[in-house]
Amino acid sequence: MEIVNDSFENEASPYGKKWEKTSPLNPKYLDYKKKMGKGKERILHISGHLVHSIDFETTSDSVTLGTNLVYAPIHQFGGRAGRGHKSKIPARPFLPVTKEAELYENVIEDIVEIFKDYLVF
Repeated sequence: MEIVNDSFENEASPYGKKWEKTSPLNPKYLDYKKKMGKGKERILHISGHLVHSIDFETTSDSVTLGTNLVYAPIHQFGGRAGRGHKSKIPARPFLPVTKEAELYENVIEDIVEIFKDYLVF
C-alpha cells in the first residue's frame, strides 16, 4: 500500500514518472474544484475517494491490490471520457501494474528484496 500512497503524495507513478497536469482545465470543472474547497492544486485529490478506495487482500499464495471505483481505470491508464468522449484524460498510474496486468520491474525488484529479508538460509 505504501507504493500507492507514495504515488498520490508525490503525484507520480510507482516508477517515478510525474503525473501530467491537464491544462487548461474545463471551466465547469474548475468551478467544481473551487466548490469542493480542497485538492485545488493537487491531482486526483478533490474528494479523496480514489486514494481511500485502494484496498488489498492476501491469501497464502497471492496478494490482490486494487479499487472497485468504476472511474479508476481511466485515471490509471488514461483515455477519452465524458459526454461523447471529448475529454482526454492523461494516464496517471497509481497502481504498480501495466495495461497488460504486469508488475513494473522496479516493483518486482522491491518484492524480491523484501522476500530476501525474510528468508532464512
